[in-house]
Amino acid sequence: MPNDEPQLNSPQSGSPQSNSSQAHSSQPSRSPLGSTALAVRFVRQVPKSLSLTQQFLLLGGAIALISLVAAQFELADTETLTTAVLLVLPVGMLLWLRLFIVRPIRLINGFTAITKGQPPQNLAIATSKEFATLSESVSRTVIRLNAQQQTNQQITAKLHNEQTALQQVRASLKEVRLELKERNQEVKTLHDELRLTRIRAIERQVQQTEAKYANAHQPTVLFLDVSSHIYNLSFNGVVGLLATWSLR
Repeated sequence: MPNDEPQLNSPQSGSPQSNSSQAHSSQPSRSPLGSTALAVRFVRQVPKSLSLTQQFLLLGGAIALISLVAAQFELADTETLTTAVLLVLPVGMLLWLRLFIVRPIRLINGFTAITKGQPPQNLAIATSKEFATLSESVSRTVIRLNAQQQTNQQITAKLHNEQTALQQVRASLKEVRLELKERNQEVKTLHDELRLTRIRAIERQVQQTEAKYANAHQPTVLFLDVSSHIYNLSFNGVVGLLATWSLR
């Protein structure tokens, strides 16, 4: 990981101190741990795309892989491997403490100092770049939350309006159903009345037809009755004459 700790009271670029510091910085840094300097450089050059946990797991996996390869090919005995692991393990623990404990504490302390109006003045506080990034992230988060809250309020108001409109539609539909029921009852009543009217009209037509038929056939019936009476009289007279003539 690149060193992101702020350098206070840094000399100007054109001063002799800056030149000497640049000359010293051009020289390779010497780690106080001696043989572990290579491991520290390797860990610092791990791609930044990996998370802190992935970096720590990568270091542990590398140590385990080296130990397994050495044991497989008998490149070192058990005591040598144990010594190597014990030498590398403290470096990993220090890096783990630096990544997971020291840096978050610096960020928290720096954020607390900024909220109290105290600018960072010591090494225990994170750099201004980190605070600017953190402040920008917080601002964007607040803006996004406000926008989301406004959107939620608009959606809630819209849902309330739609619910009110739905209740009105339901009330109107209920009224329409009641009115339709009344209309159906009226139609049923009118249908019954029309049916009775038609039946009465048919009955009157039948009565009128029967009366008309009776009036039309009344002379014929009278003529038939008279003819039958005359026929009966004639037949009786002829029979009486024949009987009289036969007696003579």
